[in-house]
Amino acid sequence: MPGRSPWGSLSSKLRTTFAAFVLLGLAAFPVALVQVNAALAELTPPTVTTLAGSGQGSADGTGGMASFNRPAGVAVDSAGNVYVADTFNNEIRKITPEGVTTTLAGSLTQGYQDGPGETALFRQPTGVAVDSEGNLYVADQNNHKIRMITPEGVVSTLAGSGAGYTDATGTNAKFQYPRAVAVDSAGNLYVADQNNHKIRKIAPGGVVTTLAGSGQGSADGTGTAASFAYPRAVAVDGVGNVYVADQFYHKIRMITPAGVVTTLAGSGSNGSADGTGAAASFYNPYGVAVDSAGNVYVGDQLNHRIRKIAPGGVVTTLAGSGSGFADGTTETALFSQPNGVAVDSAGNVYVADANNNKIRKITLWVVVAQSFAIDRHVIAGGGGGSEGGGFSIVGTIGQADAGPTLTDGNFTLVGGFHSSYVAVQMPGAPRLTLVKSGANVTLSWPADGSTGFVLETSGSVAPGSAWTTVPGEPTLGSGEKSVTLTAQPGNHFFRLRKQ
Repeated sequence: MPGRSPWGSLSSKLRTTFAAFVLLGLAAFPVALVQVNAALAELTPPTVTTLAGSGQGSADGTGGMASFNRPAGVAVDSAGNVYVADTFNNEIRKITPEGVTTTLAGSLTQGYQDGPGETALFRQPTGVAVDSEGNLYVADQNNHKIRMITPEGVVSTLAGSGAGYTDATGTNAKFQYPRAVAVDSAGNLYVADQNNHKIRKIAPGGVVTTLAGSGQGSADGTGTAASFAYPRAVAVDGVGNVYVADQFYHKIRMITPAGVVTTLAGSGSNGSADGTGAAASFYNPYGVAVDSAGNVYVGDQLNHRIRKIAPGGVVTTLAGSGSGFADGTTETALFSQPNGVAVDSAGNVYVADANNNKIRKITLWVVVAQSFAIDRHVIAGGGGGSEGGGFSIVGTIGQADAGPTLTDGNFTLVGGFHSSYVAVQMPGAPRLTLVKSGANVTLSWPADGSTGFVLETSGSVAPGSAWTTVPGEPTLGSGEKSVTLTAQPGNHFFRLRKQ
């Protein structure tokens, strides 16, 4: 139930376990006092907040002190900075994780000019993407060009010269109202070439080709045998599949790296039904993003909702219920014509809430108290002392915790001596489990279906936290992969992430 801690029902069991442990410790070992303090982790429900913006305008500032004018596209980098195609201001804006908005490039004067910062000019930019090096790519819609902004803010033209349709290199290529861009890990760009009804690809050398599409329509097929109708947004996943918000026919399409186009979800008629594949419906989808687990997020413009498509094509409503403005839970929040969406590595979703002139943030279930901490103080006694020997609270607590394992489908918490080990269940990832034995913690997961997943660790699950790969190759045995680590003090979070 939203707002209610999933750990509440386990509290009495845990207290019983800890009490039993203390009595056992006192009876079995010559220890004067053992004190165990437990801090239960608590989860907050998914919420929608306003990251930046207060109404129509062009002001820089923090949070509600900033203003936008019909923001259409958003992207987020690995540090949690959000970039905005501020369409009617003809600017590209940057929002830090703390909500500080600045103007990265462009000015209120529309036009076409390359150069640094505010000397550069755009003409109603609508899409933005950022690569791993911090380079920003812009769909400069009414200039019919794809622009590039370096981390230093210098703007150049990557491809396009004017309205039309031509595959070629750099400025010899032509687009017609390119609406959105996406970039993959190899530096390839994908463009929703709106009025050409095509998805274009720009290789790192600037060579522009047509990935899929031939003219207005909704046919599935390979390459030019497929057709689109005013594609509004594109996103690309870790294996090179491209997702398209095909606006006119209210569908979400998928293109494989080989150019095979299929319909992931949508009936072809406008509507707001949740369901699987063609049983679901959208109403002018304007934004699309994909996370590391393969979940697709959709800015469903005229339904004023953010939709989610799980792997397999199951569509649900993530947030929003009708036109308006309200922060709150995902059930009570309101949007007004949401356009672009982006998702960060922690699973937070960012929304260009166009008619509200705001950038919104959807935070999914998160840990409030980030640890299940077992603290003990041995005031006096023998049996091996505090760190080991004949009396080891590490192993004993591990054994005690084996009964009331804290699990809610998202997190599994295992208490340890002056430490906590938390397995974070990522959507679409194999189930990660923890088993504690003595001073060791073993993390295991099914080998089947785990190809391409990497085990990562972090000291926090707060937004923007750094995750690092756990060193060493997993051991394979009995249909499982596993890694055994020596328990260390502190909080330790683990996840499986699709590369």
